[in-house]
Amino acid sequence: MRAMALNGYILKLDLPQIREMTRLLSNMTNNLNQIAKRLNAHGQMYETEIEEVQQKQNELWVMMHQLLALLDRSE
Repeated sequence: MRAMALNGYILKLDLPQIREMTRLLSNMTNNLNQIAKRLNAHGQMYETEIEEVQQKQNELWVMMHQLLALLDRSE
């Protein structure tokens, strides 16, 4: 960190898209952990859980593509 401060520059990206992606990813991780615990205990999972995980994954992909397009335009 000290070498970067002395010899380089620090770029701070404060994009709301990154915060939202982090929130969605955290939420999805929690859901997957709950599903894994239920599978280990009971050997089953609900169709709605699969659909919810797929929906959140699709949301993340859309946000990631939007963010990459935004960053690509800023170069």
